[in-house]
Amino acid sequence: MKDTFRWKWQYIFLFIPFILSLIDVAIVFSKPADYYNQIVVNAITFPTDRFSAQ
Repeated sequence: MKDTFRWKWQYIFLFIPFILSLIDVAIVFSKPADYYNQIVVNAITFPTDRFSAQ
């Protein structure tokens, strides 16, 4: 077993969702704390709305 890493262009498909999730997290946490707390409260209070959201 060699101790090398070879980059393949297909690996970029693994990083696209990761990069998009980092951007999403940065956007949510850059807003005021009330916005984040409201998301959590609504998810707990109205679970059926959360699962039927599109």
